[in-house]
Amino acid sequence: MKILGFCRGPGLCLGLFLLALPLLSCSGSVPEILAVEARVELRPAARGSAGESYESLSVFGNIKNSDGLDDIEALWVVDDADELSWRLTDTNWTALSESGESWIGAAGLAMADYGPIPRGEYRLIAANLAGKRAEFKFRVSSGDKTRPLPSLSLDASTLSVNSAWPQNFLLAYDGAGALITSKPVGAGKLDLNASLGPENAIKAASLGLYGYDSTQLLGAYSWRTKRR
Repeated sequence: MKILGFCRGPGLCLGLFLLALPLLSCSGSVPEILAVEARVELRPAARGSAGESYESLSVFGNIKNSDGLDDIEALWVVDDADELSWRLTDTNWTALSESGESWIGAAGLAMADYGPIPRGEYRLIAANLAGKRAEFKFRVSSGDKTRPLPSLSLDASTLSVNSAWPQNFLLAYDGAGALITSKPVGAGKLDLNASLGPENAIKAASLGLYGYDSTQLLGAYSWRTKRR
């Protein structure tokens, strides 16, 4: 998925946003960005295209705001060196809660031409409705090691997992394409019900596989396999 809100150049998008901040209200809490997790992910290119895959960027920030996360108006992922930025709002970000921490961000951030994601230093900017903002610098240093995308096939209730990635996760999606669950799996032949659990197996309209290499900070998605 390509996230909308991509801008290239230091001008209108980021410039207008930053210039507008001092004009907003000075009341309210100041947001905090406690940590950022970022990785490059490989995604299947369109069928019939020359490339097997293209790169996307996944960025999530551990956000704290005393007035609540509903007070967060926008996030910006900024690469100053390459004059790139992506704007995220509650219409296209994903909010997660993990171990009492709140994470907001998005996967699938792609270049306009689907070219490689630039490596180097980035900034995550969080702005709330009062115009207060926080900034956190992070690096995108995912490796470029070439490795085939993971693949998955299904025959009745038997899964065939083919992957050279150190960690693999079976992804189950509902009929609308929303993720139901993610379960760690190994390569080889697997039973669908045992891997997902009977209830999730019934709900799953399509399946996918996600491979991850923590040493490279690099992930990869398979093509989705429809069940019905």
